[in-house]
Amino acid sequence: MSRWVTSTPDRGRDFSAKAEGEGSGKKDGAIDRIAKYVPAEVLAAFTALYSALIAMALSDGEKLIGAAILIAVFFAVTIAYVIKNTPDSASKKAHLAVTPLAFLAWAYAISSAVLGDYYLPLLAFVAQVVVIALSIIVQPGD
Repeated sequence: MSRWVTSTPDRGRDFSAKAEGEGSGKKDGAIDRIAKYVPAEVLAAFTALYSALIAMALSDGEKLIGAAILIAVFFAVTIAYVIKNTPDSASKKAHLAVTPLAFLAWAYAISSAVLGDYYLPLLAFVAQVVVIALSIIVQPGD
């Protein structure tokens, strides 16, 4: 299974859990797109560095600034990663519309421990719901 959302000619919305004949050039289903739009590779590196930041003997304010810097840097990394690695222009456009937002939604939730008053659980929830909805709606070629 490819890490990138598959781009094929549009045959209408496909809300099946799995793309039929996976690997045969068929369009990804909604569940496939949710998993593929979330930048797991980038989130893994972000989480590792965020954990190192938390382990450091820093003040709460320094940790907050460090988390904000990590989120900003990895947001840019997410965009660069999508631009460099997506296989075709339709898939690239779809990933650029959803993947950076997915990173922000998950990084915000992951960073809740140091964000203090800047962390709003309802905002984290809504952001993740919006990203999941976009993953279902945004298909390459749309």
